[in-house]
Amino acid sequence: MTRMLDEAIKKVRELPDSVQDDAAEMLFSVAAKQGEPVRLDEETRAAAQSVKNLIERRIAGLADFPFMAPKTSEPGIFELTIVRYPYKVYYEIEGDEVRILHIRDSRRRPWKPARADGT
Repeated sequence: MTRMLDEAIKKVRELPDSVQDDAAEMLFSVAAKQGEPVRLDEETRAAAQSVKNLIERRIAGLADFPFMAPKTSEPGIFELTIVRYPYKVYYEIEGDEVRILHIRDSRRRPWKPARADGT
C-alpha cells in the first residue's frame, strides 16, 4: 500500500494548484482510514505551517479589532473568514476578552455550536 500511496502523492502534485489541496486532503483521509502512515515532506510541512501562521495572525488581530468579523445567525457568535484559505474562526466576545470557539475548514459541513440546553 505504501508504494501505491507514494504514486498517488506524485499524481496529486501534477494536478493544477487549484485542486491540489482538496486532492491531497482526500488522499490523506483515505490513507488514515486504512491505517496507512502518511509521511509529509518538508514542502508540505512548510505549507501547513504557513496556513497555521496566517490563522494565528488573524486571531491575534482580534485583540485590536474584535468586531471586524460579521455576526453569525447564532446570538453573540462572530465568524472570521481566513482569506486565501477555506477556514473560518468562530468566536464570541465576553467583556474585554475574545474567546475562540471553533476553527473549521469551510469545505466541510457547517459548524453549529452546541446550545446551553445540550441540543
